[in-house]
Amino acid sequence: MKKFRFLSLLGIVLVCLFTITACGDDDSNDPPSPDVPTGIDPIILGTWETYAIVPNGGSEIAVNSHDESVYEYWHRFVFKADGSFDGYSVNYRGDEEIRGRIEQTFITKTFTFSASKKVLALLNLVEGYHDVKDFKAGKSVKTQDMVIELKTITDKELSYNVNYDGKQALFKMKKVDGNGGDSGNGGGNGNVSASMLLGSWGTTLIAGSATDIETGNVVESWNNDTPNVSDKKFMCFVFSENGNLEIFSHGDDDAEQQELVSMKGTWTLNGNMCHVVAGDMVLEVEIITLDENNLTFHYSLQKQFRPRHSEQTYFVTYDETIYLKRYMIS
Repeated sequence: MKKFRFLSLLGIVLVCLFTITACGDDDSNDPPSPDVPTGIDPIILGTWETYAIVPNGGSEIAVNSHDESVYEYWHRFVFKADGSFDGYSVNYRGDEEIRGRIEQTFITKTFTFSASKKVLALLNLVEGYHDVKDFKAGKSVKTQDMVIELKTITDKELSYNVNYDGKQALFKMKKVDGNGGDSGNGGGNGNVSASMLLGSWGTTLIAGSATDIETGNVVESWNNDTPNVSDKKFMCFVFSENGNLEIFSHGDDDAEQQELVSMKGTWTLNGNMCHVVAGDMVLEVEIITLDENNLTFHYSLQKQFRPRHSEQTYFVTYDETIYLKRYMIS
């Protein structure tokens, strides 16, 4: 097993598509890596998000997933009671021409954590947006084991040091659900509140891509700002308490449809996964972010797809993330 000091993990906390720098076991200049812990101290369970960084000798800088000036510093880490771990990053480099999309960039089925030693082990970790997609599709991907040292951890906050641009910086995360964290927030953690999902949500951004399964090439990508009902790509989702779902859109992309048209369906929630049936669509939707005013969800499926301005049809992985805010449908 390779062992990594947290100061070496430039990639794990900084970028969506990254390279991890390992400290070799034979490097006599580095202190020995910590022993791999056994078991899971429950203090780490739940969802953590970066809220600030403190450069060495500098002032604290606020971090969130909506400010593009700090995209590269934001992450969401999800530690689950079944021993699995998911990690999310913001696509700040514009891979697939979709800058600002929240993407899953880490996944493993096994982690361990010792609160007394502040040591976290991520076992058989898959890293990188594309490798995570392949792993979830059942493909063989490269994995590695990591042992990470935290600087501090409480039931509400954790911190760690990393080297960035040759300088040390302190990264701070807060727990945003469960086990001492802020109440009412969900996404990626198995604890989404169904009551918070109820009501009307209007899209602000729809970002996605279609990747040819045979070649691995992206045949089309999109990043559509949709803040107004007059925008052609605008959609509104209405979740009702009885499990009914109504989706409003402008209909066919090529139609000169001005008024919103409705499609009815149903929804059921299981953890952070929402099963949606609407028309001929059956989707398993992952809720990434949910609070009183913001909702982000992601889904991926395989289907036949014809890019715009093309006569050729491909069998693709269709991957889309939809960002929404509370909206009153008239």
